[in-house]
Amino acid sequence: MAYIQGSAIEKARSGSIENRLDTIKNFLGEKYNALRIVATFDDHVLAFNEDGKFRDISFLMNEDGSIKITSDKASRVVSVIQDEDIPNHVSKELNSIVKLMINEDFDVRTRVRELIPFINDTDMIWLSDVMKGINESVKPNTWSKMYDANIERIKTKLYGRIREIENGVPKVRYSRLPEERISEFKTEVKDSMSILCDRYKIIIEGCKGLQFCDNEFLGAVCESLIVEAQVLVDLLGKAEKLSRQDNLSIVAKAHDKLADRARIMALMSEYLKLKAEPHNKER
Repeated sequence: MAYIQGSAIEKARSGSIENRLDTIKNFLGEKYNALRIVATFDDHVLAFNEDGKFRDISFLMNEDGSIKITSDKASRVVSVIQDEDIPNHVSKELNSIVKLMINEDFDVRTRVRELIPFINDTDMIWLSDVMKGINESVKPNTWSKMYDANIERIKTKLYGRIREIENGVPKVRYSRLPEERISEFKTEVKDSMSILCDRYKIIIEGCKGLQFCDNEFLGAVCESLIVEAQVLVDLLGKAEKLSRQDNLSIVAKAHDKLADRARIMALMSEYLKLKAEPHNKER
């Protein structure tokens, strides 16, 4: 068996691309913890750092092989998708893939394979799924049936405070805007969705811990209100994450429907506070 001296191999490698790559990799390995290099160039590398952030690290290699880092900055060459943005990314990609399959002779197998790990039966990736969830949640239930049966009594009890209570809920109805103009209000819709979400959370917190003595029905009404509000907070969050330029009309419909519901729930929650012990003696 032929024998080649290791020193001879090292001499042969001197100045080679392999030698340069090893030098760069070893240097960066000492400078950074858990650096995952994606691509190496003559004067910089693209890599993920230990926090999962994509970095562009520039360096200068001297003739003697010593290296000095000249800059370390965020890179936009590769977009990093955060966990909370994955549903929107999957939805957007699937929409794009379907269009390519319909309009062009395009091989989309690689893009589909990339999405497979993120698709399951439980995650909502379409706004239509969110709208379906909203419609299911706002069907008549324990609290809404009581409200509908006692609207006049509730409003009489809250007389003088109704406008104040409803003022905490957004009033602009974005779904009435012409579809071609909704994009002009994208920021406003997003801000209004956040306000709505906060309003639902206030309703939930305001109803938690309310006691109704031996009135089990009112207790069930209160619990029903809390449960629905919690579900709607979750659906609001999903709608906000899935919001894109091409589906703002659906977002607007979701916003308006949830605003209408929040307005009624706010009145109902204030009424329940008045009925709860020890606020009054009414049975």
